[in-house]
Amino acid sequence: MWLTEDRWWPDLACALRDGVVGTERETASTGADGVTTLPLLTGKEIDMGHGKVRYLAEGTLPGMHPTLVAHIRKQVRVLRGHQLRSHFAPAVGIRNDGLWKVWRYGERHEATGRYLLKLDLEQVTGQVSMTELLKVPQPSDLDDWDLYKRLVAEGVIVRDNTTNPTMAKSKDSKPAKGGAADKGGKGDKSDNKSKKGGKGGGSKADADDSGKATKVKGAQSINVRHILCEKFSKSEEAMERLRNGDKFDAVAREMSEDKANKGGSLGWQTKGNLDPDFEKVAFELAASTVDSPKYERVKTGFGYHIIMVEGRK
Repeated sequence: MWLTEDRWWPDLACALRDGVVGTERETASTGADGVTTLPLLTGKEIDMGHGKVRYLAEGTLPGMHPTLVAHIRKQVRVLRGHQLRSHFAPAVGIRNDGLWKVWRYGERHEATGRYLLKLDLEQVTGQVSMTELLKVPQPSDLDDWDLYKRLVAEGVIVRDNTTNPTMAKSKDSKPAKGGAADKGGKGDKSDNKSKKGGKGGGSKADADDSGKATKVKGAQSINVRHILCEKFSKSEEAMERLRNGDKFDAVAREMSEDKANKGGSLGWQTKGNLDPDFEKVAFELAASTVDSPKYERVKTGFGYHIIMVEGRK
């Protein structure tokens, strides 16, 4: 098989080379086979028993895997790294632990502006057991790890200090594909509306958004894009660009803090797979185009989403 549950790599750069992830960064991304891959390299994990775990991490919004807003109750491929505080973490490097069903909860700490990610995962049945996976890395993998560490020490492989410390890349490698650098976001002034949703909760879509579509009902699936902004002021800046005629996908590439999706695309989504507050607004939107988008803004536990729908069925 191209990829087995017990596949092992020294770092994410190698997994990127093999098409398992779409970026070297510790964020959910799509592999060459179209499967969303979730690397769990830092943070901690609690064994809940019966094939279930709870993953916990604290940080800023980009590190909270915002792409998972479109993967609730869906399957993702999980990679575990040796710096993860977990009974299931490999001794060294990164291991493919197969497909897991994901449930995701997020809460912002209003006092610090940091986020706490709570992610419940359940191993899909019929795969290699975690007992067997814990035998990886095997002795041959440990030999590769020793060689990798020596090459890093000698400067043949250069660590990318902008990414997780376990990641590295060859001097001759090309930059990983990923989102554009965040160009938006001026200083955020206090805004009462940004706090009404409460911790971990959503709020109503903003009623004063221009460009919003006539609300429609009846679709069972939608082709949806979003622009995710941590701060209300940044979402205002993004919406001002849309009102001035900028294309939705261009604004998403430059301003969205969900860097795993090019142009903000979440693809086709069915009811029940999205964050409830996000889903309620998205399924009421009429279809439009990135050149002339009809959009709404909604607040979830991870910030402000500007949503548009390209297709309904």
